[in-house]
Amino acid sequence: MDTLFIPATKTTPQVDFNSATNVFELKGRSIPADAMMFYQPLERWCESYAANSTQTSIAVDVKLDHLNTGSVRTLLSALSKLLKARDRGVKVQINWYYDVEDEDMMDKGEEISLILDHPFKYIAVRSEDY
Repeated sequence: MDTLFIPATKTTPQVDFNSATNVFELKGRSIPADAMMFYQPLERWCESYAANSTQTSIAVDVKLDHLNTGSVRTLLSALSKLLKARDRGVKVQINWYYDVEDEDMMDKGEEISLILDHPFKYIAVRSEDY
């Protein structure tokens, strides 16, 4: 399985889904003009990974400082595809990082966790630690 790496821009996060380490990271700001177009490669990658990986556990680190509405929808879709790996016995841990002073991002993590019906680990950090 190939690694998916997309560098960050001013409006899109860095995507580093490393199949060798099984640590998957989204980092930065997610406010693309066309979220579906940006997240489409990630959705396809997650679907393929969930169907083909032989790993027993994976970790997803979401380190986003802002998400627009389109990003929330497409991120939900990508994560739901990745969570299908649970059907094959894979343990999936989602770590939701948020600035200690940003309750909105904490709330978004809780909403996404509820929609996905999957517990998240919430990690409060200072924005300079991102």
